[in-house]
Amino acid sequence: MFVFLNNMEGAPRERAVELLEQESDPSLDWVRRQVYLDEWRNKPDAEQELIRIQRENLGGRLSLKEHLRTIETITQRYDRPFYGADAKAETLAHFYERHLLHPQDYWLADELLKQLGENSRAVGDSYSAQDIARSWHEMHDLSQYSGFFWRFSAYLVQAVSNPYALDAQSDFYANAIYYGNHQSTHLGEAMGHYHWLYRSALTAHERYSDLDGDPEELRDELLCKLVRASRLFEASCPADVSGICKVGGYFDAERNEIRRLWPKAKNCRYAPPAAVSTLRYSPRDIPADIFEELIDD
Repeated sequence: MFVFLNNMEGAPRERAVELLEQESDPSLDWVRRQVYLDEWRNKPDAEQELIRIQRENLGGRLSLKEHLRTIETITQRYDRPFYGADAKAETLAHFYERHLLHPQDYWLADELLKQLGENSRAVGDSYSAQDIARSWHEMHDLSQYSGFFWRFSAYLVQAVSNPYALDAQSDFYANAIYYGNHQSTHLGEAMGHYHWLYRSALTAHERYSDLDGDPEELRDELLCKLVRASRLFEASCPADVSGICKVGGYFDAERNEIRRLWPKAKNCRYAPPAAVSTLRYSPRDIPADIFEELIDD
């Protein structure tokens, strides 16, 4: 199954597909799913097999994202809208139950959180980001030195509180960058988020009545955070191995737009000519019960 794990193409995959057709082992359903989505898509039993694999493998190795992709394919390819709604609800409920059984697994919580917003109709009032946040302290105990854990935590705080409440999420991004060794992936996430907040800051008070202070001051604060993350991101790119910095990459057009904002940050101590070495983040001390406070608020 090396061929499928490594997404190999050409003759190796063709041979692997031939061998798979001779196998009946149910543990290979995760591979059959791939092949039914692609090479075997026109087989007479493709629709029923994809539905069977989807239903029988909820506890298997397929991720939530992979399950939802299968459901979406079945729904659109075979024109089964009612199947899609029911299957999404069942699948999301299963993964939420799995989260309750393994509350320390922030990778599972992260995947669930990302899908909650995109599939809100399927979820309804069954559970929410607030429910995931109640397990945060258990994830924190095991994962507090992981940059990816803190990046997930930044997403979570945005989901349960006002996105312009900067104190908590700034601390989460600082820890993501620090414990992620100032890698471009974590810096890019912070940069992109601050840029989005900066562009919409002048109208934020209209949407969030609990915001205090001057909109221009909020914008200046966000610009300073943006410039800091952006300058460190640019400095990290020569060592990037993720591809996030490459021409045509995820942040290619956005980073050019952000660089043009640097001269506007006149009152920011992180703007040029400040040395990049002075911009590096330090770890923030965040209490394990912070989400209890945020949810109560």
